[in-house]
Amino acid sequence: MAPERERARVANKFDIKFGIKKQASSEHMPTGLKLEILGAIILVAGLVVYATTEGPWFAFLHDRDVEREIPVVAPPPSETKTARRERLLALAAAQLGKGDAITSARLALAALPENWREQTETELLDIHRALYRAHFTRREIAVLRDHAGIVRSAAFSPDGRRLVTGSADSTAKLWDVVQGKLITTLKGHKHEVWAAVFSPNGKRVTTVSFDKTARLWDAETGAEIAILKGNEAEVVGAAFSPDGRFLVTASYDYTARLWDTRTGQELTVMRGHQKEIRWTAFSADGKRIITAADDGTARVWNAASGKSVAVLRGHTGDIRRAVFSPDGTLAATASSDGTARVWDIATAAEVAILKHETFVNAVAFGPNGDVLATASGDWTVRLWKPTTGEAVAVLKGHESWVRSVVFSHNGRFLATASADGTARLWDARSGKMSALFGGHNNAVSYAGFSPSDNRLVTTSEDGTARIWIVRHSAATEDLPGTGPKLRAGGFSPDGSRRVLAAKNNTAEIRDSKTGDVFAVLTGHASRVRSAAFDQSGARIVTVSDGGVIRLWRAEDGVFLARLKPKGTDVAFAAFDPERNGIISLSSDGSARRHFAFAKLTSLVKHLQDRLPRPLTRRQKLEYRLEKEPSLQEPEK
Repeated sequence: MAPERERARVANKFDIKFGIKKQASSEHMPTGLKLEILGAIILVAGLVVYATTEGPWFAFLHDRDVEREIPVVAPPPSETKTARRERLLALAAAQLGKGDAITSARLALAALPENWREQTETELLDIHRALYRAHFTRREIAVLRDHAGIVRSAAFSPDGRRLVTGSADSTAKLWDVVQGKLITTLKGHKHEVWAAVFSPNGKRVTTVSFDKTARLWDAETGAEIAILKGNEAEVVGAAFSPDGRFLVTASYDYTARLWDTRTGQELTVMRGHQKEIRWTAFSADGKRIITAADDGTARVWNAASGKSVAVLRGHTGDIRRAVFSPDGTLAATASSDGTARVWDIATAAEVAILKHETFVNAVAFGPNGDVLATASGDWTVRLWKPTTGEAVAVLKGHESWVRSVVFSHNGRFLATASADGTARLWDARSGKMSALFGGHNNAVSYAGFSPSDNRLVTTSEDGTARIWIVRHSAATEDLPGTGPKLRAGGFSPDGSRRVLAAKNNTAEIRDSKTGDVFAVLTGHASRVRSAAFDQSGARIVTVSDGGVIRLWRAEDGVFLARLKPKGTDVAFAAFDPERNGIISLSSDGSARRHFAFAKLTSLVKHLQDRLPRPLTRRQKLEYRLEKEPSLQEPEK
């Protein structure tokens, strides 16, 4: 929730926009108008009471998951077991299409009949396939849910092993990224924590808050080191200098301040903006600072002296972000006026105007500085050449405002976060979407990469942060070298059958002695490169040109699952001789393990053990898995 200053500012803008004139006094107000106003006040009061007892904030307090309104439909009294199963599997497929593989898997598990262990795999084939689709798609590996309010920010430590989150519950929290577990809570702020970041060496964390302070913490112990006081209004932004010696903060009191991180001493107050400052950042060499403010300007400051060296004027709305190019020669700004702009730092001249259809929330340079990304309320992200303003690509897919955009450190990907409740991964070269991260129950405010680019964190108004795998699904892991030694596996373990590539993009299961064909494995769109049995003789894996892997039931050649590892061309695949899984070898020499199982029971157990979240109570009601709501015992 915005602070009082922000609410008043928005209200004033609304009044001016729609021509509403405020009454200075009710002394001469007509009686009828007074009664109308009194009635309006009573109505608003009733709505407030409803919102705090039955509305979404009440749901947040009790459910720990802020969700959009969900229609709860009573199950038809005569729904058959078959109809229920088909309905749940259709819902599972729909959730998978929305990027929520965990809910998809949970719905497929719920579709299992009570006596499923007594049934054959053929009778459960539709469920088996649905579980594998979710299994090979899932990227979400941890849900960080200990905050009691909206999660405003998240940042990885420089080594990628820890994460810090800042929340509207007035705390920041440190997390173990590998385990997805809470390490400690940073307590002390008296109001919302707006941002939390690690120092470049990972030994310090700074937090900024609406309580008008910033604080420094020991990143190992969580102990408070210093309280940075002096601001007269909310502090909303912070950035460490590249060497970690200094910290700059941005405040709604129209100032930015520079601090010594060793002593907590205030060194410089940067004055010049005429309205609230929203954002601040250092240049890569640490010599300059940039600030973005609601007065429609960005300013560049000398970090050593704190003096303003350039004022970037031209926007007709507030500026929400301002960043330096990697080489420090350019700056880019994002504004509510529907444009982003590129500036020459040396001259403060406007280099390019980049137009969206409505407000621009964020802007980011690629790591080489040759491409610029902008995120807008028009539901798009756009790529530009910063020196010319030439449009390179329009990234479409989000269904609401795009709130943030970030490049991966290697420049291959973009991550975006949206009010539509999703984050998305895009190929920075082609502009094509690479992955959809669904599962949050409310707007996603930020998505950011780990230093190695193999993890992504998202923050949301649902009160959680989540950790995702970037390069592939959670069912896949990279192996050192070329992985374990594999056998071709063309024969079944008892030698009675053989699987081999055949014509027309197929493989065939044959009798080893007679050569008779038991089954033809059809479904590949190109030539089959290799085929192998597992150690139990229950499964077969095939690989086709293009690196598509397919899993089959060996007894009758029935198709079970398909996966296509991204970013690599799989040349060969066989079953892991030591663990449940398929080992794929790529043409570049890399190896990966894909978790696959000889039995449905093993797949079910794996999912039940590994899925990082259950269905929420509201989801159970929506999907008709519970008859009545129960708000007495909130889920943890």
